[in-house]
Amino acid sequence: MNRRDIYFKMKHDFANQLQLIDTYTQLGEHEKRDRLIQSVVMSFKDEQDFLKLPLNQTIDCYIRYKIEQHKFDFAFEIGTLSSAIGLYDRRVSSIFNDVFADAGHRIEEKGLITISIFETEAAFELLFVLTGRIMDKAIHPAITEMNQNLVEYEYEINKRGV
Repeated sequence: MNRRDIYFKMKHDFANQLQLIDTYTQLGEHEKRDRLIQSVVMSFKDEQDFLKLPLNQTIDCYIRYKIEQHKFDFAFEIGTLSSAIGLYDRRVSSIFNDVFADAGHRIEEKGLITISIFETEAAFELLFVLTGRIMDKAIHPAITEMNQNLVEYEYEINKRGV
């Protein structure tokens, strides 16, 4: 995808959100409008928290996937302030690639992947929750839960070894 296509896609997605906000305003559905605005603002904030992490390879992987694929929306929960996660960028990037590849085979329609990164004293915990209509129920070593609408992948990176 070239830069022009990427730019138009970004503008199109943002325009859709603005049109929906405008429609709610015109219909007098102010509560729905306000919830949508809050949702958009929180989504941008949460993604920014992720993009600020010192994970260059991982962020490149995420951006590349987001630009090239249209199968998933993303949400984030970032619970680490430590820059130490940057020492594990190659491993985190590998995990992202693994989850994106596996999740892509599990649904036919668009789904949501919620990415959670938390830090404990001993490890970084990465949790990915795919929601949507799950078609492929094949076993994957990182899956901790699966049903018809959800697949949960869990990874732990021990801080003792890089």
